[in-house]
Amino acid sequence: MNRSPKPSPDLSPKHSFTQNSMSPMKQEPKHESLPRTVNPAGRSGRPHFSLWALLVTATLALVASAQGAAPTISMMPSYNQNQTYANAAFNESIQVWGRVSGGSGTYTSYTIDFGDGTPVASGLVINADFNTVLNVQTPTPIASPNRNFIKADHAYTSGGSKTVTLTVTDNLGATASGTAVIRVLLAPTHDERVNMAIEKGLLYLYRTQVKTTAGGGVQVSQWSANNAGEYQSAVSGAAAMAFAENGHLASNDPVTDVYAETVKRCIYYAVSLGRNLAIGAQAGGNPDANGNGRGIYFADQIVYNHSFQTMGVVNAFKNAAAAQATPIPAGLWVGGGIMPANFKDFIQDALDELSYCQGDAGYKGWHYSTTTANSGNNGFDGSTHQWPNIAILTAKER
Repeated sequence: MNRSPKPSPDLSPKHSFTQNSMSPMKQEPKHESLPRTVNPAGRSGRPHFSLWALLVTATLALVASAQGAAPTISMMPSYNQNQTYANAAFNESIQVWGRVSGGSGTYTSYTIDFGDGTPVASGLVINADFNTVLNVQTPTPIASPNRNFIKADHAYTSGGSKTVTLTVTDNLGATASGTAVIRVLLAPTHDERVNMAIEKGLLYLYRTQVKTTAGGGVQVSQWSANNAGEYQSAVSGAAAMAFAENGHLASNDPVTDVYAETVKRCIYYAVSLGRNLAIGAQAGGNPDANGNGRGIYFADQIVYNHSFQTMGVVNAFKNAAAAQATPIPAGLWVGGGIMPANFKDFIQDALDELSYCQGDAGYKGWHYSTTTANSGNNGFDGSTHQWPNIAILTAKER
């Protein structure tokens, strides 16, 4: 089911990942000047400040400096962001949650106000991060109140919109709050139930990600697979697609979109697996669409994984312009040769690699290896053909 309409695709020739236009930026409101007042002496001018007021202001500034910056709260997807988000059924439990970052980096306590007049939930924050070790057989979701997942279960006994608030305090006494809107449905439709199930699925992916450090100290996220050798990287590409399909993109604001950082770390993981391969003209044509003489394959060299990783990166951006505007972090690329300048170039080289390993004879299909030119023009495997085609079409639609 399509949860929300998508913009019309900008179809481009062959599999070249072309650039689309960007939406105009919103105009920021102008700041109004302070009103002119009359001071105690009757003179027209700016507001009069006494010495006492100046002392109070200076004291507050010293306190703020000692505390440091306030923490930042990112809340669960909110109904006022997209009507498919944060739907709850009357008298059925929903997880109300958010995450905290910034500030001192060490957090003490939290409260969650459910927005319906019932008592708030409260507790102590666990200063832990996401899992850092792959558990192939049974991925373990992080538990609340991990700083990335501070939640309370709640069942609403009245319908309508509820504004929930998470407030967190750090060890220096700095406090921050974030809000989200939950829509409580008295009798959810089938489609609304589907939306609720999708939200649960995305939250599970978020909680089971494995966060590690790649080249250049860049943090990346991946997911476990039952077959770690053959499908490991593919599941991470599929996870990125699941988030992106529901509006959570790598270029989104990570404060207002709680999943944006996860998607960005996921595509960084794809880059960390990238490797350069020299490619050029073949009997069936030249696979090098951008003419730079190279393709990009992923470390496992498997067509299935390559296609899913490519689709994950493609879907993480609204269009080619957004991908081109996103540079690849220094140090993350360990694939040899020339590092792609941005994600648009990375995607194009990954697509060129699929053309490079496509057969030129017979069915013109694919086998298993992305580094074998023309797949050796023999032994094509029916289990692989659909994935490169879907990856190429996905890029064309972006």
